[in-house]
Amino acid sequence: MTTTTIPYVGVPGLRLIRSEVRKIFSTNAWWLFVIASLPITGIALLANMAQARDQLNFARDTTPFEAPQGVPPDQLAQIQEEFARQHDLHRVLVESAANIYTSGQFFGLVLVMLLGALVITNEFQYQTATATFLTTPRRSRVVFGKLVAGIGLALMFWVLAQAATLITGLIFFKNMGLDNGLGEWPVQRAIIFNGTAYLLWAVFGLDRVPSSAARSAPWSPGWPFTWSGTSAASGSSCSSGRT
Repeated sequence: MTTTTIPYVGVPGLRLIRSEVRKIFSTNAWWLFVIASLPITGIALLANMAQARDQLNFARDTTPFEAPQGVPPDQLAQIQEEFARQHDLHRVLVESAANIYTSGQFFGLVLVMLLGALVITNEFQYQTATATFLTTPRRSRVVFGKLVAGIGLALMFWVLAQAATLITGLIFFKNMGLDNGLGEWPVQRAIIFNGTAYLLWAVFGLDRVPSSAARSAPWSPGWPFTWSGTSAASGSSCSSGRT
């Protein structure tokens, strides 16, 4: 009696990506980071909107410039230039819109980088690294799956943060009776750069593996991202015969 093995039909890369995404969402880390990002983004939004409100109200003030007495001509010219700059409503509007629509970027990038690192370190915490590389011996595929999963997670965080800041910003500018600034290229560029930064920091996080984990990582000799000292050191130690 003979048995016939029916091969699994599917794209190996997609299966690996789906597996990595399942690993991420099966732990508590991702939603804890989401909860942590909400108050951080909210505080940053409140601070940027308060600053924007003061600057926009000052820019809309039509009080003419009054030259102070006893000021040298060169300093007077600088004061007049600064006064005109602060009363340039279009400039202030564009800068305020860019700040509001990218609120909480710094802390968001830190959280994304930490999540990217957890994509690697969770393999050791939950002892799934051995099973991962037994089922997929090709390290490049595993790394690719983790990379895509980490980038996808960063994209999700950026979309959530961007949606919150966009909705809040639109309401803020509507209440101020001003244009929302989304039609201005500097504002659009700030939003695009914000999303790009989230993706890049997620990739950086994937490479920021603790040294103890990197030395024992099965992918260390062939880890393709070697701009950090951790991966480079682990690769050199493995190639010299040290374990």
